[in-house]
Amino acid sequence: MNFLIRFALIFSLANCSLAYGQFVPFAFFKQPQNNACQSGGVKVSDYCWYAGASNEHCDTVCGNVGLIYDPATRSFAGSDGTNSNCQEVLDALGLGSGSVSTTSNNRGCQFRSSNNTRYRGTQATTSSGRSSGYLRACACMVADRTPDAIDWANFDDNSSVQTITGINTSINVRISVVLNQGAPDVWYRKDGGSWTLFSSSVDVNNVSEGSTLEFRVIGNVGDAATFTITNLSDSNTVLDTVTGTVTIPADVTPDAVNWADFSDVSTTQTLTGFNRMLSIELSASAVVGNPTVSYSTNGGSSWNSLATPVILNSVGEGFQLRFKVEGTLSHSATITIKNLTDSNAIIDTTVGTVACSGVMANNSCYYMSNSGQSCDAKCSSLGRTCNLAGTQFTANMNNRIGAYTACEYVFMALGYSRGGNQGVQQRAWACGYASSTAYFSFDLSVVTCAASQAGYQRICACD
Repeated sequence: MNFLIRFALIFSLANCSLAYGQFVPFAFFKQPQNNACQSGGVKVSDYCWYAGASNEHCDTVCGNVGLIYDPATRSFAGSDGTNSNCQEVLDALGLGSGSVSTTSNNRGCQFRSSNNTRYRGTQATTSSGRSSGYLRACACMVADRTPDAIDWANFDDNSSVQTITGINTSINVRISVVLNQGAPDVWYRKDGGSWTLFSSSVDVNNVSEGSTLEFRVIGNVGDAATFTITNLSDSNTVLDTVTGTVTIPADVTPDAVNWADFSDVSTTQTLTGFNRMLSIELSASAVVGNPTVSYSTNGGSSWNSLATPVILNSVGEGFQLRFKVEGTLSHSATITIKNLTDSNAIIDTTVGTVACSGVMANNSCYYMSNSGQSCDAKCSSLGRTCNLAGTQFTANMNNRIGAYTACEYVFMALGYSRGGNQGVQQRAWACGYASSTAYFSFDLSVVTCAASQAGYQRICACD
């Protein structure tokens, strides 16, 4: 077919007429963009959809065609979508027929092959949900691992915050550093978290849309370092290069810390006012008796023994410490924090005294009530007050201390036999004990300090 014939056909189909010699723009002949979905997908509402096999989750479905999970699986046809949208997608994929019903699961839009039924899960749709006999409808998209351009300005001491944009899946980056002048400490942090000291290079994984990066240089005035950020997920492309220069002198002396002497568990104190990594020494010495002393660097989530002096290195701005003493009532110990980086200066000294004659757990002091006695009454008899939150902590079977539930742990620490029996009831006394059986309340909303029941002993947190 020659050019004139093709020309005539195009205009005939478009129902257009042109005067002889009229100019026709070249763009008129541009082929339309191919919006088809690759590898057999179907287009519904500008999303590409694929059918999974039985017991196959969307990460696998999308990965099998070289794509990644598209959140439209949830927003359009899943838990945040509608039944009509789900039906439209299932129709396009040829998965069953008929209307869509809702059900409680996290698989989004799905088809059950055994009875030709269609469902939309109302729990938050996830990419990983799957079940035998169910075929998921998954929206998949092309991975974009190339962020928008980054333009860090060279900086003094602390860089600006840069936000990663223009990607739809997580990437891994490598931060490399070259020391241009002197030997400054170089730091980075991601998403406003803790600063991390590194040398030469460090790989930062799971950088996603909206992630932030910052840099810092600390050293002698005039020291400088150049940072290079490389996208390891996209052909090792260099995202940006930036140089930081030290203008603030090094400071290895923290602000004054003023721990008050404490009973059982101290408050958490944060070290501030310095810009170099420190080495500090923690030590404890008995004052009365021989209590067990522990320290925590994460607010009390975990504890470490202070039976002998401990040296902690790489202590940075914002480092937290907390202390705990356990043992015989009224026994006490002095705890000293020494700055080894600054002429062994004493940062602070505090005294901890054992005030809990019961069991310390979850930063509360626990006691067993008498049979039929409320926690209010038990704590009052000790000159203490019932701590409702601490008492509720033992009721939840998901709350564990080591290998045991909090309730079991306190039972055994108080010298009672676990007995191998557990019961779950809706009881206002949270965690109770009768006839060698530990009972948990499954409804914390009904737990009170005032509750009691004949024949039952309660675990009570008393402050």
